[in-house]
Amino acid sequence: MRRSNGTAAAQTGITLNQEFGVIRGSAFDGTAYQSNLAMINFVAGQTWSSGQNGSYIQFSVTPNGGTATTEVAIIDTNGRFDIGRGISINGPAITTTGPARLYIRG
Repeated sequence: MRRSNGTAAAQTGITLNQEFGVIRGSAFDGTAYQSNLAMINFVAGQTWSSGQNGSYIQFSVTPNGGTATTEVAIIDTNGRFDIGRGISINGPAITTTGPARLYIRG
């Protein structure tokens, strides 16, 4: 997996939150193939240049009974593993900015 912006003759760096690699699951549901229902995305955490290449990994799944993916975990640009991201139970989703290396949402 690799990506650039611009053209083949004049490539430019990728920008903040741009996906540069993905692993996607696809399967037959009895009628048609459904795609992108479980994913691991590799994403730019900043606009890239020769001196900065921040990135994060995003994990998404489709809940039982659903047809669309939901982000459920992320390994952020600081190496924190945040489980439960994007999930809201009894209120808005919680976010952490602390130094925790593993953050589990309940």
